[in-house]
Order: sequence, then C-alpha cells, then structure tokens
Amino acid sequence: MKNILHESHDFSVMPLAVVVVVVVVAVVVIVVVVVVVVVVVMVVRVVVTVVVVVGVIVTVVVVVVEVAVITIWIINKGLQKFCMEISAACRKINATAH
Repeated sequence: MKNILHESHDFSVMPLAVVVVVVVVAVVVIVVVVVVVVVVVMVVRVVVTVVVVVGVIVTVVVVVVEVAVITIWIINKGLQKFCMEISAACRKINATAH
C-alpha cells in the first residue's frame, strides 16, 4: 500500500485536459468577477446620479415654495393695509353722510 502523504507530486505530468480546465475555470471566474464589479459600479453611479437629481429638484421646489409663501405673505399684508384704509375711508364717508 502506498503512503499518499510521502509521495512527491509531480505537476509536470498532469494531463493537458486538467490544465486546460483549470485555466478555463480561472479565466471564467476572473471574467465573472470583473463583470460583477463593473455592473455594481454602474448601478452605484446611476443611484448616485438619481439621488443628486432628486436632491436638486427638491431644493428647487423648496426654494420656489418659500418664495411663493413670502410673496403671498407680502401681498396679504399689503391687502390688509389697503382694506383697512378703504374701511377707514368708508367710515369717514359714512360719518359725514349722516
């Protein structure tokens, strides 16, 4: 019975088919890893771009809403003052008419 632990392994006599299979498997693994990395990088780029675009859109919407609210507030204050002046004028006219 041969002692497998003490045998010297001579890799130069490995059959050509085994070498070809090992090389093909290694190349396939490397290609798959590269493709996965490229796809992950592309997906991350798309996600980052979408997040940036959504952030810009949200910022623009917030600024537009703030400007609209401030404008409406200013118009409202002006209308309140205008209405109070008209009301005072109407009271004067009413007082002088009676």
